[in-house]
Amino acid sequence: ELAEELDKIATSGIGTDNEEFIQGLVAVAVPIRAQNGRMVATLATHGPVIRMPFELALGHVERLRAAADELAIGLEGMSR
Repeated sequence: ELAEELDKIATSGIGTDNEEFIQGLVAVAVPIRAQNGRMVATLATHGPVIRMPFELALGHVERLRAAADELAIGLEGMSR
């Protein structure tokens, strides 16, 4: 159910696609948040499952979060 999936995303802080949208494609995404906590964008990685199995994609989450934090800092500097 959609509501359950949205709750999972809210709890984990990551969005995933394990071949649900396109057969053979996986993806993970993290939010980029403004200083006030509002989500302003997302940062994702995706690729064909033959080169990036879903478990490997999940392994990139911490790097994605670190990059999202850096981008958020950059966005704050641009808004001043």
